[in-house]
Amino acid sequence: FNKICLIANSPTEREAHKYKINKLLLTNSIIAKDFGIEDARIETLDFSLTAIESDSIIRIWNNTIGSMTFNGICNRGLIHLLKNTLDEVTFLNSINKGSIEIGERGLGKMNKTIKDQRTALILKDSAMKSNNQINALKLRAIEFDKLKKGYNQDNFVLSLLKVSNKYDLSFVRGFIFTIGTTILFTLLIISFGFPNYHLIYHNELILSCSWVNIIDQFLNILNVFNSQNIEEYNLKGKALFLLSKAFVSFGIYQTIYAFYKYMRRF
Repeated sequence: FNKICLIANSPTEREAHKYKINKLLLTNSIIAKDFGIEDARIETLDFSLTAIESDSIIRIWNNTIGSMTFNGICNRGLIHLLKNTLDEVTFLNSINKGSIEIGERGLGKMNKTIKDQRTALILKDSAMKSNNQINALKLRAIEFDKLKKGYNQDNFVLSLLKVSNKYDLSFVRGFIFTIGTTILFTLLIISFGFPNYHLIYHNELILSCSWVNIIDQFLNILNVFNSQNIEEYNLKGKALFLLSKAFVSFGIYQTIYAFYKYMRRF
């Protein structure tokens, strides 16, 4: 294909007169120059096993597409996606040596449009290559979500990454995770870690230690470099204290790293 464009008749009537195509199959093709699809309604758009040459550009703008498939392609050119409404997109078994640019709503709602981890990985790598940090972070989160669904053995680690800072997208969540973890371990250590300090649960909560001691314990856990008075704990308390340091340190790291990623967007 060389310099082909499918476009609506009149720019002023695009939304009202979008033409509808049930299936547009461009499989096993070579796209040598420009190929554009604009203002169309397509049930199935399939570029599978297509070679996209280095000087070529595929523009897919302002379309409503049910399923868009780029499985098994070799892309050395540019695929530009802009203002599309999509149900599903896949790049399975594909090689991307060129660029895939996702503009405003290029893939619609990406977290719903992308169905598999491999597609998210290819799009994320292309976004990183283009230094598009915002899309790269969003696609990384989608990649981990899809990976979590596919591999049960990694669920704990992936769930922890999601809870702690939403896969590097939210430093606020990292801060909440750190404080929440500190509060949790403070209550656990006071309940089970001391011979004399404990919480008694009946009809109401009764504290057998003062608020000063509770705050002191909270700050002692939050300060990851402080390990003073560890000998005051019983065996459970020592185990909980060491575990709390690991989780709080992880939370602080996740908060700082997500904030660093956030600042790099600007």
